[in-house]
Amino acid sequence: MLRPALLALSLFAAPLPAAAGLSREQVQEVGIDEKVGATFPKASLTDLEGKAVAIPQADGLPTIVAFVDYTCQTSCGVSVDALLARLSGLDMRPGHDFNVDVIGLDPKDGLPEATKFATEHRPDAPRWKPIRFLVGKKAEVAHLLDVAGYRIAYDKDRDQFAHPTGMMLLDAGGTIRRYVDPFLAEPLDFRLALTDAGDGAVGTVADRLFLTCYGWDASTGTYSPLIGRILTASGLATALLVGALVGLLLLRERRTRAEEG
Repeated sequence: MLRPALLALSLFAAPLPAAAGLSREQVQEVGIDEKVGATFPKASLTDLEGKAVAIPQADGLPTIVAFVDYTCQTSCGVSVDALLARLSGLDMRPGHDFNVDVIGLDPKDGLPEATKFATEHRPDAPRWKPIRFLVGKKAEVAHLLDVAGYRIAYDKDRDQFAHPTGMMLLDAGGTIRRYVDPFLAEPLDFRLALTDAGDGAVGTVADRLFLTCYGWDASTGTYSPLIGRILTASGLATALLVGALVGLLLLRERRTRAEEG
């Protein structure tokens, strides 16, 4: 589970105004109960063109899922901006190597609100065009939030939702593989997470080898070096190098003796 401190930092871009209509107890209830290994339910939501679309997509790619309040005045836009900033550092591309689905969690928000949010936070460049901004019916979105383990609270005084900004990563089959914090995770964390969730279909051989020396730290939502594995790998490499050098020296010595004889 993500650390409480991390959730507190991610919860609001402006904590005090955003929590004005909520009690301390309500704010403390907001968070994520990580359900890694659970299957995200197949759902039919609506995209910006008014078309019914499936989530997750049946294209064999992993998917980053972000729940946002499209009319949020605090953290939502900032969290999506942070995500795209991290992804811009990768040579992987949305729609080609992975998908990104942004889902509105406020049932009162429709296509106009989703379109406005997308216009403000999705860069106007072909690279980002495949990112989908989706809306759904109240019961359906509530079910998705429940299965994903997101605990939110409605602030009726400000007509906004308090919610964690951690994002979810699904593999091609819709299994929840990771929860990633867009503010703490670096491009490398996203690259390794997507490679891991891609099960060999995403990322390079070097990325997959890199995963053997880096492990997922669920408390921070980032990857950390596995010192033991690194030392073992480096020790093995050193032993192989020394062995090869010794073998080369012995071969030269034999050749020299044969020539002298």
